[in-house]
Amino acid sequence: MLLRWALGKAGNMATQQLSQMRRSYKAVWNVLLEENLPTKNPVHLFEKWFLEAKDSGTIYETNAVAVASATRDGIPSVRMVLLKQYDERGFVFFTNYDSRKGRELVLEEEHAALKSKFSDSSIPVNCPDNWGGLILIPERFEFWQGQTTRLHDRLVFRKPSSERETELAKFGWYLERLAP
Repeated sequence: MLLRWALGKAGNMATQQLSQMRRSYKAVWNVLLEENLPTKNPVHLFEKWFLEAKDSGTIYETNAVAVASATRDGIPSVRMVLLKQYDERGFVFFTNYDSRKGRELVLEEEHAALKSKFSDSSIPVNCPDNWGGLILIPERFEFWQGQTTRLHDRLVFRKPSSERETELAKFGWYLERLAP
């Protein structure tokens, strides 16, 4: 195991301090249970958690989110963007379409279709042709809550994949526990 070897060989002060960092999570009795969720709509649950984080005053830029994509060859990359809007349709952020992120996320045909659809718009938008918004349409939401026991709660909302799941789904989303 390369990871175990690397951790075992690490000896500098910064690494030792990092290995001792541990945050206290929720109390053992404060478990994220499906039946206690304030809503079974993942967009509304995201909004509740987002507003709690924003109102906590401990997060400098609450709308900073990580967006992951991959090249056609499957090489992954992750970068930070600023979330500008969200609703039932998806999550909106803006980017340069010619950047690596833009090329990986935008299908050229869809970009051309949108450009032709809105090119005659009477509302002027002062931005370069290669700059615009993207709406990320979720197929899955994962909510993670740390526990002091390290048996962290992980709940997933996903689109149903069977007739039975469709019957059990609320708001078009099937809820399942990944851990513990």
